[in-house]
Amino acid sequence: MLWGGNLGALELRSEGGATRLRATFPYGAETELAPGRREVIASRAF
Repeated sequence: MLWGGNLGALELRSEGGATRLRATFPYGAETELAPGRREVIASRAF
């Protein structure tokens, strides 16, 4: 049985007893890492 859910940037799928989690990261967008600390993560940084 195939099951899937999509919550925007997070996707969870299960098929045949195996579960797969997939996520996207907001590369190139300014992100607040901590109060007062903002950074832009370069594409392909990870």
